[in-house]
Amino acid sequence: MLNLEITMISIIGSLIKENIPVLIYSGDQDSVIPLTGTCTLVHGLAKQLRLKTTVPYRV
Repeated sequence: MLNLEITMISIIGSLIKENIPVLIYSGDQDSVIPLTGTCTLVHGLAKQLRLKTTVPYRV
């Protein structure tokens, strides 16, 4: 319960910097983190790491 407030952004960023493949998956019925939250996370992380989108969002 102590780790609930820790965001995953820095952890995911660290994995990507180490060339570890990361899959960020968001279900369309996710009530905890909706699609818009996932998109915000991915775009913010890409901007922070100076990455470009290679595959656009798709269903």
